[in-house]
Amino acid sequence: MIVQEKQWTATEFRERRERVFSEHRKEARYPTHDAAEVRVLPSNGRHLQATIVDISKSGVRLELGMTLLKGSRVEITSRGKLVIFGEVRYCRRVGGVYQAGILIEGVVTPSKDKESHLLEDEIDLYVIGRGLEIPEVLRAKEHISKCDECSRRVAVTIAKLYPRRVKQATIG
Repeated sequence: MIVQEKQWTATEFRERRERVFSEHRKEARYPTHDAAEVRVLPSNGRHLQATIVDISKSGVRLELGMTLLKGSRVEITSRGKLVIFGEVRYCRRVGGVYQAGILIEGVVTPSKDKESHLLEDEIDLYVIGRGLEIPEVLRAKEHISKCDECSRRVAVTIAKLYPRRVKQATIG
């Protein structure tokens, strides 16, 4: 039996590649389970304990024991290292907890050499989506978006760690 290989047009190839690597959201989410404190602004001094479920370049998903009002402004502190300011976009009950989506409006990070390239371990952890804390994820995303060398290193790491995905995207 002879199997004929399908010849893809450039458009079909591009669409197929985008389907393999695309997420339905504008930005990829990075899963995490970092502890955080949340203050609703203006603050009455009360801090709510929360867990940061995941984070993207523009948003954070929190899990907490009580509801937050849509449109509220919040300050999220993660392990005392990072402060995120944002607006509550939604809050819904999921099982015995509430999950809130926060649109990031600003981030204050401790000063660190932001210009240094990412280490190989940081790139590996970033690509697999586990093992970095939120400040490290935000720093990596920001750095990769501006640094051609680190962006190339991320692409090489993806090709090494997920050769079948890359092969499928390039073949067909």
